[in-house]
Amino acid sequence: MHLSFLYDGQGGRELRVHLADTWMLGQEASPLSSVKLSDLDAGHVERVFEYKLTKGRHYALTVYYVGGTESEAHGRSPCSTYDLTMAITHITRLSEQTACRTRQKYESLHNGLPHVITDRDLDGEGSFTFDKVLKVQHPEDLTRATKLTENGKTMVVLLETISIDLRTNFDIRATIDFEYDQALFGLGLTESVSDDSGDWQAEVTHEQSPLVFKGNNDHYKTVRRELAATDVESESRTRKHTLTITNWQPEILALATTSQGARDASCTYVHV
Repeated sequence: MHLSFLYDGQGGRELRVHLADTWMLGQEASPLSSVKLSDLDAGHVERVFEYKLTKGRHYALTVYYVGGTESEAHGRSPCSTYDLTMAITHITRLSEQTACRTRQKYESLHNGLPHVITDRDLDGEGSFTFDKVLKVQHPEDLTRATKLTENGKTMVVLLETISIDLRTNFDIRATIDFEYDQALFGLGLTESVSDDSGDWQAEVTHEQSPLVFKGNNDHYKTVRRELAATDVESESRTRKHTLTITNWQPEILALATTSQGARDASCTYVHV
């Protein structure tokens, strides 16, 4: 079961989820993964929960809204709204949906991406274009999974980086299309700058957009993540920017493969 929330994160507003196993006297069921993305434009926050529900059990889902009331200058209370997307998929169905398409050959996400973009890669009009369908495959690609710690929480993710080393300011538009409830991808743009002590740090320079559900219906589950920035300039003379592509839920493939059997691989496909 996937739960995805999009809401306004201003003023300490927060959403919390409690899934209780009613056959276990209301004991809370821990999520397989829980992702909070706050690097979204327009002050939005995404929270995504993934649960494995056991056959024959009964569950109760409770969503809490946390946040104090606020009033405008004229004393009116503004509304707080959020979007909720819920998807429940049988593991056997997930296995079918993530079966590798053997008749067509796709490069892996790691091997197919350009990992460095310099002025020499630009065409005569000063542009660089990349447009491919790539795949993430279990178990091969998941051996590259890394542990990422944010806000005191450690997660296992797949992280790909593209270094952008251009001599002048640039515009960038990056999109990644993928089938939701089989994976969750994020885009990031950072610049490497040195602090007073000479240590290098990656600073977020632009924020990604929330998930865009194409057609917004259950029969067309492809979603799009986008990051767009114009006139990107540098704070330092090094001009080292990095575009990151993060798969926040690589364990989906492991779960699907376990259902199919150890000999069968699982794949998800992304359009970058």
